[in-house]
Amino acid sequence: MKKLTTARVAALSIVAVVALSACDKKHDMPHKDMAEHTPPVAASPMADMPSEIRMAGDMKVEVQGAWARATVEGQNMGGAFVNLTTDQDATLVGASSSVSDQVELHTMKMDGEKMVMAPVPSIALPANTKVELKPGSLHIMFMGLKAPLKEGQTVTLKLEIKNKAGQSHFLEIQAPVKAVAQQMKS
Repeated sequence: MKKLTTARVAALSIVAVVALSACDKKHDMPHKDMAEHTPPVAASPMADMPSEIRMAGDMKVEVQGAWARATVEGQNMGGAFVNLTTDQDATLVGASSSVSDQVELHTMKMDGEKMVMAPVPSIALPANTKVELKPGSLHIMFMGLKAPLKEGQTVTLKLEIKNKAGQSHFLEIQAPVKAVAQQMKS
């Protein structure tokens, strides 16, 4: 039974690496159709996780279930996920972290039988609406990881959120790193 579990974790790790590496192949995709994404409302494993209210300038932002996916040696990209709810219309326009050379906002969708990931310039945060950044949908991508993301580590992310007046405010969040097996249970 233990060998089956280990094999399953290894297979899931390979799937994660292949999925994340797909991002490099679609950077030439046009951005105009993806400028203002609002993800569909769906059940999320983060829905039952605790949340906290944070301030970003004059906005109240509820931050729920932040986490980052563990990576394997040699993987140069990684992903982070979080639920965000703002008390006014706003837009997530960027992110940064010391764990990678660059951080991008991304989307993922199925194009027939093919999984397609690509950067988006922004993510709409409608007032009082939970926006889920989750696997298989909108998410945060670490490009050019400086070291593998290890289970138990915590990644600091700085999110740039523009309010309806166009003023940028920054919100720092902590995202614990979870292994693939933990992600499946969450």
